[in-house]
Amino acid sequence: MGRYVLKRFGSMFLTLFVITTFTFIMMHLVPGGPFTSEKKLPPEIERALAEKYNLNDPIHTQYIDYLKGVVQGDLGPSFKYKGRDVSGMIGDYFPVSAQLGGTAILVILLIGVPIGVISALKQGTWLDSFVMLFAILGVTIPSFVVAALMIYVFGVKLKLLPTSRWATPKHMIMPVIALAAYSVAFIARLTRSSMLEVIQQDYIRTARAKGLSEGVVVFKHALKNALIPIVTYIGPMAAGILTGSFVIEKIFAIPGMGRMFVESISNRDYTVIMGVTIFYAAILVFMVFIVDLVYGLIDPRIKIDED
Repeated sequence: MGRYVLKRFGSMFLTLFVITTFTFIMMHLVPGGPFTSEKKLPPEIERALAEKYNLNDPIHTQYIDYLKGVVQGDLGPSFKYKGRDVSGMIGDYFPVSAQLGGTAILVILLIGVPIGVISALKQGTWLDSFVMLFAILGVTIPSFVVAALMIYVFGVKLKLLPTSRWATPKHMIMPVIALAAYSVAFIARLTRSSMLEVIQQDYIRTARAKGLSEGVVVFKHALKNALIPIVTYIGPMAAGILTGSFVIEKIFAIPGMGRMFVESISNRDYTVIMGVTIFYAAILVFMVFIVDLVYGLIDPRIKIDED
């Protein structure tokens, strides 16, 4: 186990190194610069800003300095927000995205998995058809359409829910639903198909033949073995949701990382773009690592410490 963890941490650091390098190169290949705008600055001011942020240094020197900063947790200063650094901005905005994402993940798991199980157990009934119709609609309707419809119906027409900001639990309802809708539908379909495959196995028939209750058969034997494809999807999904949905946060004016990332692109704030990309990559590789560990807990046949 310890050897496996060390190997995975090594591969995680290598992955982050490659992503950091690629992101740095891409940002420097983009035409223009961080101080390029519709209102052109006087040349002397641009030179002074470039000197202040060491942008006149050779590219390899900038790259080495940036790597040193990343290792120390310093993602550099923001070019657009005076006196602010990227690490501090992530620290301010990530908790909001984590709150939104964590709530959405909880909704996804509490709704998606149960209705997928029920649909599989009630295969061919009206309930199964209803769940599948819901799942098809959920995966085909984009989240921004769901958000726009809810804002129009519940915010504008019925005036039941606030349409923007992030202050009270009522402000969370529409963003969470819009963010979770696709994944709830996808998880429901994935759970259903995985459960249908498992409940047809011989060991499930044997368990029922032994007189075990349906609850024990479903939850102890069937669902546990059906969880592997679900966990595989949940890892990357959770990383994306926790770090913020760009579209949802922008639509509902939520001060999270997604909104910050969109605004940084509009502002050509290169250090923020690179910092958020690296932070997202770190969350993603960590969640994939957690998924691999969970595999071993779900199915003892999977030996995570083997070469």
